Amino acid sequence: MRILYFQIVIVIFADNIMNDRTDRNFNYLIKGFISLICLHGIATYLQITLPIPLVFGPIYFKLYLLSVNRRTGRSLYFHLIPFVLLFALYCSLSLPNQPILWATSYSTYYALLDLLTMFSIGGYGIYVWLAKRDRNFQPARLQLVLQMGSVNWVLALFFGILFLSDIGVLNNDMIGFDSFLIVWGLLIILICLMVSYLIADADRKTDDENALVKSSQNVNFINDTLTNRNDSTLNTQAAHLEKTVNEQKIFLNSGLSLDDVSSKTGIPKHQLSQIFNVIIGKSFYQYIAEKRIQEAMGRIDEGDNLTLESLAYDCGFNSKTSFNKYFKSITGKTPSEYRSQSEMQGS
Repeated sequence: MRILYFQIVIVIFADNIMNDRTDRNFNYLIKGFISLICLHGIATYLQITLPIPLVFGPIYFKLYLLSVNRRTGRSLYFHLIPFVLLFALYCSLSLPNQPILWATSYSTYYALLDLLTMFSIGGYGIYVWLAKRDRNFQPARLQLVLQMGSVNWVLALFFGILFLSDIGVLNNDMIGFDSFLIVWGLLIILICLMVSYLIADADRKTDDENALVKSSQNVNFINDTLTNRNDSTLNTQAAHLEKTVNEQKIFLNSGLSLDDVSSKTGIPKHQLSQIFNVIIGKSFYQYIAEKRIQEAMGRIDEGDNLTLESLAYDCGFNSKTSFNKYFKSITGKTPSEYRSQSEMQGS
């Protein structure tokens, strides 16, 4: 029963991480990755050797795609083939009526698992470091992914040592240490990196919200100050902001923060707050939401055949509910009503 439970959990989780619903939710995937490593630890403690490490590489690869704002789609299911095949092998070997088969084949299974994990984790790590990147990326996210890639290289090395131990080429006495313990130490380092990112990301969002609140509370003071200075600089920066947002479409990033906009435009955060409140006359979040809705309207008018839920995530929203709410408040229509009207006009 324990084995069956873990099998069901892993299958559901693997399907969920590759589903379009999480295509833009970087933090969701980070939390899932941490949970999966913990689940692998529990399974290992219970001596249930599921091929969970073969899911680590595909998750890491998807984190990279999200960090550079590339669409993933369902083609990522292809990356789970090694996990599915070894998962099927494990199920066939661990049948209740096959104890002798498992006893004679477990060493081969372990060796195959360690070998495939070495190539998977190492291969994805090398690809991410060598992949070309354009300007449309999230600096904090990409930094985390590259840090994880460095750890993955070392992980791949020790999974290779485990493979050589499985086939009898090496043993702990020869190398002077237990590679299994080092692997788990590296996995804990991965968890620490991801937890640190989540904490820092939460702090960034809190700082952004506080800055916006403080800015809105002092909008009258800002206006008074601007009357005594040349505000052409703010107008120029506002034009630069609009151009950058429209050309690079940074509003498609679901985790976009004021820090990210400042990094992309080179405009200090406090001046961005002035621009939104004084020049544009909207809050940062309202401005970004309107850009996302405009993008969604354009795609609908062009005949984009994505489902409305997929369109919501593709345009930077974290949920269909928020997408519907902003769409209705901005256009006066629900997304489905707008699509029906657009189709009628196009026919």
